[in-house]
Amino acid sequence: MPQPTRGPTTQPISHNDFRSFAASPYHPITLEEMIHQNAPPIFLHVTSFNDATLVAISWPQVLMDEIGHKELLQAWSSILAGREEDVPDVLGAQKDILDGIGLSDDAGSGLDQKRLKGMAKTKFISRNLWDRMFNPSWELRAIFLPKEAFARLRTRVQGDIAHSYPGGDAKPIVSDGDVLTAWITRAMASSMPKPRPITILTFSNARFRLPSLFDGDGIYLQNLMLGVYTFLSVEMARGPLGAIALSHRKHLDDQNSEAQTRSLLNSWRQDIESTGSPSLFYGEPQGSVMLVNNLNKAELIKAARFGPAVVKQGDKIEGRKNPPGTMVTYYIHSLGSTWTGHNCLWMLGRDHGGNYCLQANLLPRAWAAIEEDIRDMSILI
Repeated sequence: MPQPTRGPTTQPISHNDFRSFAASPYHPITLEEMIHQNAPPIFLHVTSFNDATLVAISWPQVLMDEIGHKELLQAWSSILAGREEDVPDVLGAQKDILDGIGLSDDAGSGLDQKRLKGMAKTKFISRNLWDRMFNPSWELRAIFLPKEAFARLRTRVQGDIAHSYPGGDAKPIVSDGDVLTAWITRAMASSMPKPRPITILTFSNARFRLPSLFDGDGIYLQNLMLGVYTFLSVEMARGPLGAIALSHRKHLDDQNSEAQTRSLLNSWRQDIESTGSPSLFYGEPQGSVMLVNNLNKAELIKAARFGPAVVKQGDKIEGRKNPPGTMVTYYIHSLGSTWTGHNCLWMLGRDHGGNYCLQANLLPRAWAAIEEDIRDMSILI
């Protein structure tokens, strides 16, 4: 498993190393196999050691997203603690809450002007297929970023922003997610032999974008993930981190409005009715894409509190950060497919010591750029 370290590090991850701990060898891989085997939609696979326990939960992506996963872990913890009254009702089990959402009066054109269609879409797909065929293999690694190292990174970003807003001008605020997105995206963009514009596709949750829809007593477990698109020119993608972080924040703020969310859902619904699936292609036809899944807000590492089930405490060292029965770390593993050929970043959030845990799937040359940044952070720390 990815390990906490004294300084910032990257650590290789092999899907093969984790497969036996994630599920049984006979676990259905596709939804069709699950239906054919009459298998339950949620699988639990527990591996016990003398000093630790690995708990793996798997489910099809259509069932729930990571916020739903968090609610499941919290409800499970409440049952273990004998607090059944704390388990909320599950809403929307029979009907998609997003089905039938209409446009608001101020929806505007949304992202339509950036949508790739026709020859532009064909060019984009062909270029990305070419990249997969002729680039080296993408490498999946974990990144452990101690809180001191992240503080240095944030200071660097804030310095860039201060330089752009001198004097007494009010300086824009960027989140930790903006900082981390800017860092990894710039490493990817700056390592390309031929510079390209970058589209950042950041997964965003409809629970937070459509608050008027989710004001009932209960929870929705279903997958409510949507997309926010950040468009970076060649110059910006390879420029200061502060400019990338600010652009990411502005695109998130603009597209996370309820009006723009309704516009996006309406476009996707029209795609599904005409072609069977939503079109996710936006940006420049000659550009590259970075996928970002920011789970910082979910705080998944703190969601499971299995203390009542602990028979024997494994780690008794002085200075232990996590309470017994809580997670030390976690890892996202795709059973049905790998992320080969995709630039991806998963922010897994802070651990109990305030350190950031990340996963990324990048080309070796991008990892070389990240390693160089990490060496600089280590010297400063």
